Amino acid sequence: MHNDNMNNKIKTEIAIGIILILAVMLGGIFYLINKQPVTLSPGNQLSQRITNETSVNSVQTKTPQLNCQKDWREYYQNTLGIAFCYPIEWGEPTTDPIKNITNISNMKETFETQNIYYENALNINFEKNNQIHIRLFNDQYSGKSQRDINEPTTFYDSGTTDDVVSLRNGGSICNYKIGYNYAWNNEMEMNPDTLKTIYSDCANGVKVALTQNKEFFNFNNIGALYTYDLRLLSFKKLANGYFDNVLVSRVVDRANQIHEELGTLDEFFTGNKTTQVENGFPIKTKEQFSQERKEFEQFSNTITAFRPVPKTQSEFEQISGEDPNITIIRKYYWLITNGKLDQAYAMYSQKPADFSTYQTWYKNAMKADPRDFKNKGDNSYEFYVDYQEHNNTPTIYHATMQVVNSQLKTIASEEITSAIVSFGPYTAFTKNIGDQNYIVLTENGKEIIIDKAGNDFEKQGIGQVKIFHDPKFSPSGRYLKYLAGGWEWSGTSIYDVKEKKQVAGMDGPEKLGFTEGDKYVYGCMSPGMGGGTGVVFSLPDGKKVFDVSDQKELEQYTNFDCEYTKDKNYITFTLKQDLNGSSDVKPLPDKIFKFNLKN
Repeated sequence: MHNDNMNNKIKTEIAIGIILILAVMLGGIFYLINKQPVTLSPGNQLSQRITNETSVNSVQTKTPQLNCQKDWREYYQNTLGIAFCYPIEWGEPTTDPIKNITNISNMKETFETQNIYYENALNINFEKNNQIHIRLFNDQYSGKSQRDINEPTTFYDSGTTDDVVSLRNGGSICNYKIGYNYAWNNEMEMNPDTLKTIYSDCANGVKVALTQNKEFFNFNNIGALYTYDLRLLSFKKLANGYFDNVLVSRVVDRANQIHEELGTLDEFFTGNKTTQVENGFPIKTKEQFSQERKEFEQFSNTITAFRPVPKTQSEFEQISGEDPNITIIRKYYWLITNGKLDQAYAMYSQKPADFSTYQTWYKNAMKADPRDFKNKGDNSYEFYVDYQEHNNTPTIYHATMQVVNSQLKTIASEEITSAIVSFGPYTAFTKNIGDQNYIVLTENGKEIIIDKAGNDFEKQGIGQVKIFHDPKFSPSGRYLKYLAGGWEWSGTSIYDVKEKKQVAGMDGPEKLGFTEGDKYVYGCMSPGMGGGTGVVFSLPDGKKVFDVSDQKELEQYTNFDCEYTKDKNYITFTLKQDLNGSSDVKPLPDKIFKFNLKN
């Protein structure tokens, strides 16, 4: 199961990093990273860091029992030592940018190997509510990017939050000030005097802040425009020894680039300056704000800290009547899971590498569970391994091992890098063997390689690497769609399972679907660095029968959407102009194109 190094996990980590970069690129933002060193806080200082009035009332030493109100759910993150209740309609909370937080002690190394920005901070986001922001940060976090460059205010928590140093030291959200050191003017020069707080109050651990951002425009006699942001803020302390500060914010509403200057909170809600918004983004009422504040206060007050309990080593499970050779293989992976790498290494009849190299392969292993054994004869066994390293996504390995005189020899190993999807006699998945990535179709157990490419950007070059993922069968099972990505690009391919050939492909897309009977496949993607797209292909010939880019005067449209209307038998492409809530510029009317499937 390694080649025998888990199929060169270092290369896989590079590939994962590139996938993360691709995801950011598709959103139109590319991050150039300058990392700065992180110093872990000693564990014996934890008790000193749980302080004063904004600490959670009592830091528990075991997982707390929450008593959530009706229609609210519980959330526990045992590694971070945080628990809270949240409304069901917010959707599932996830940590970002690292999705699987399992170990605090090697967090610094995780950020370095995964090439992640903001290495001193972590977010918890909600699937269906992007107004709530939970940022966990350590004592090295400054509130600004680690890249030490000038940036727009949109890259910061709650605007430009460069006052987190005093917040984590003083501990009171009431004394927290939103900083203004990174405001831009229209010449892209620093102008620290353009932002200010025009209203603030604090009660029950929640701070209200209404800020004003003044921008100057010297063209077309525009002059000064004002943007107002109303936010709710709270602060908590944790006790995990790394991310022990929690700044929670809720974006209530925004009045974007209006000509008139506001002076009070009431004007934000009731004044004609903000309520008469032409592009469909009216400001909330004061009553709606009061309800959101109440809900935010209830949510913040449920946030509970507890000291994470270290994982204890498990006992090896003996299974009565089990094939002794399978017991030996299971024991090998149990030793890896429990960090007994010297004993696991000693079980090899032929050493896969020197011991120091072997240690680097498995030093972060937290789970290695073999399953589904098949005796292949000659003391050889084929099986799968559910494998996960700390702070990484779980993965699956398909391996064959031989057992002779209680010693192990690896015959074959491959990493399954996607879910295994099935339709009738077919399955599809992506895998990694050595320095190659594969997209695989199996028919009655026989493998067909659909596509393959290198996975090592450093050794094989940018043009030779592809990363395959997310295979799915069409509704009829006739076609397989899968994503492929490389350096700064990503696309979708459509493969004809019956004829065993590629029939169509498109950039992105953000949305893709098949029409009834799989007669057409369509997709759309809003413009980013690569431009927008909206296409329809007929099947099985793969002929492009519609392309949004063939239309005229679409440069100003920033949101592309597409929808298949089965009962009306057409595909609708809708293009909108997004002005980011501006009330001073009238947007262009939507453009709607319909492709009639009866043509």
